[in-house]
Amino acid sequence: MDKEVKKLFEIASIRHIECLISADRAESAGRHNTALLERAFAYAYFIIAKELHNLHIKDGKFNALVDSQTQVGLMHNALLNNMGDEDIKAGDIRVCPSCGYVILGELPRVCPCCGERSDNFIAF
Repeated sequence: MDKEVKKLFEIASIRHIECLISADRAESAGRHNTALLERAFAYAYFIIAKELHNLHIKDGKFNALVDSQTQVGLMHNALLNNMGDEDIKAGDIRVCPSCGYVILGELPRVCPCCGERSDNFIAF
């Protein structure tokens, strides 16, 4: 595994576990929507880590996975930083099964990161 891919894999794997722990804490505190959102982010990081683990740089999917990991991280941090101790109002949450891109609200026709059809997205 390429050094850069390995580092991104490690980050995605750690974030996956952190989100699962945060989901458990939110659920215990009665913040069910926040727990659901954390589980969606955990799944997104799982998809990214899984795809990075199976990736060969020449496959051309690397850039989509890097873009997706960046988007997931920025969205996750922004939502959590603005939430405080209150339960979040998330609405529809969907995750692209190919690259882990997270969509809140209205779905585009295809994933903006990898081009996967939106009817294949996983709903949370």
